[in-house]
Amino acid sequence: MLKALELENFRAFSKRVRFEFRPITVLIGRNSSGKSSLLKWLQMARQSVEGDNEREFLTVNGPHVELGAWNDMRNKAARARKHRFILELEAQLREFTFNVRVERGNSLTGESEKDGKTVAYDGTPMARFRVTGDVMYQTDLAFGLQEILVENRDRRRLFSNTIRNLKGSSLLKPRRAESPDLLTAMADDLRFLEPARNVLEKMRHLSALRRESRGVIDLRMPPAGEAGHEGEHAMQHLVGILTDGGRKAPGQLDFILRHALSVLGIEDIKVARAGDGLLMRPEGRNIETRASHRLSDFGFGVSQALPVFVQGAIMNEGELLTVEQPEAQLHPTAQLELGSFFAELWKKRRVPSIIETHSSNILLRLRRLVRSGELPAEDVGVAYVHVEKGVTTVTNMPVKPDGELDGHLPMEFFGADLFEALEFNALPRPAVTGADHAG
Repeated sequence: MLKALELENFRAFSKRVRFEFRPITVLIGRNSSGKSSLLKWLQMARQSVEGDNEREFLTVNGPHVELGAWNDMRNKAARARKHRFILELEAQLREFTFNVRVERGNSLTGESEKDGKTVAYDGTPMARFRVTGDVMYQTDLAFGLQEILVENRDRRRLFSNTIRNLKGSSLLKPRRAESPDLLTAMADDLRFLEPARNVLEKMRHLSALRRESRGVIDLRMPPAGEAGHEGEHAMQHLVGILTDGGRKAPGQLDFILRHALSVLGIEDIKVARAGDGLLMRPEGRNIETRASHRLSDFGFGVSQALPVFVQGAIMNEGELLTVEQPEAQLHPTAQLELGSFFAELWKKRRVPSIIETHSSNILLRLRRLVRSGELPAEDVGVAYVHVEKGVTTVTNMPVKPDGELDGHLPMEFFGADLFEALEFNALPRPAVTGADHAG
């Protein structure tokens, strides 16, 4: 699970900022304050550790985010010519047995000899990871430093690794060791680095603008566990879950239907075959009008919210969901129910989330759940990104057991409507004329 991230000299952040993550982290701030810089860094980290990447330490352009040239990431107000980050996370170490046997020729006897070694790790303790990186703003991202420290929860060191030349290495993947240290290096990678990479690889992201729902869905298999950054695979996943009836993954269908009802006012979601049977038409019933429609005909708010519910449903325990503006196109009352969605996503499915939002109602519902004792206070936090004297800063505000925030409330987020109402009431009423009473 992601615990903290410090960024310096990257896009909006000229000086070092620190984000502290809880199982439910609400990311707030004005437009262009720097919230998207955090989310884009996380997606850059994800594509940097995926696959067999050994070309560059940080993959700036890939399947999850396109950031352009690496030099463009430098904050123009920063004096240093390097980007510095500190990534902190927790992950379960693997239990495995590692066997390698090497056959070599004997020049004296002419016979072959077999030499082998076994490395075994027992138990699956939870470990703390701290990854520090200094990456120079050079075109090939080769110059810099990576330090990896792995400790148990008692702060006892389990593993450490330092690389002073990033050429031939990528994030959380040190350069390949030469024999005779190959076995130890491979074992350490499986034991200590792969669990950390998995945390980043299993992040899922939904952008602020999701695609509109299609009226008819084909039966092609969508990517496993992935609704897509724009929710482009969400309806295929939904059709698959509906036609399966939730048998393969119990709980997914009920989870989606419950929140579609509470947030969107849609019930009786089902699929009907269209055409030659290779196409499906998702339908649902409006609880207000009692009329059934294709899901694509319900309005833009449905196409924006359904991918959030589907992505949450198809995720596994411990995987991180990052979502931008889940409240898009939703009524304020529905936004309150979104807060309950994220609470249940963590409490019952153990899926943490980072919620970038302009909705005070989502946070209000989460605070109320903390105050009522339905959600532990330590599970919710707020990261407030703001600009002071031209410098982007981050204020981390835990939620206290009474639901209040442990920090100064940003009035632009919580109180702008109150000030507007006070000013409205202070204005004199216009004079009433006879024409105003005319029928």
